[in-house]
Amino acid sequence: MKRQTVSVKELQEESFVSFKEGSGARDQLLATCHKEGFEPLIAYECASPRTLVAEGLGVSVLPRLMAESPGPPVSILPLDPPLSRWVSVFYVEGRYLSPCAKVFLRFVESYLTAESE
Repeated sequence: MKRQTVSVKELQEESFVSFKEGSGARDQLLATCHKEGFEPLIAYECASPRTLVAEGLGVSVLPRLMAESPGPPVSILPLDPPLSRWVSVFYVEGRYLSPCAKVFLRFVESYLTAESE
């Protein structure tokens, strides 16, 4: 039977491909691993961990949009329990927004609203 999810604790013996130091996603991974009682073995650091995972160099915990982005095939398992983070968009109220910026803000609002439901 094919696995449907994986816990962070189950990954403690794996080599990780992580974002570089200072990344919020990396900080969240480290905090979660520490909470589970282990220090992750970070074998590689880069801006696009998915690429190195596709080469078989380790596992990674990625935002879903990055994991599902086009590229070489990778196996994707959701974490149980899932990790989440806040995403914010800022702009100056009353200031001119280009038509493109308005479309972007509508997209972000509808996407994030759908994600939270």
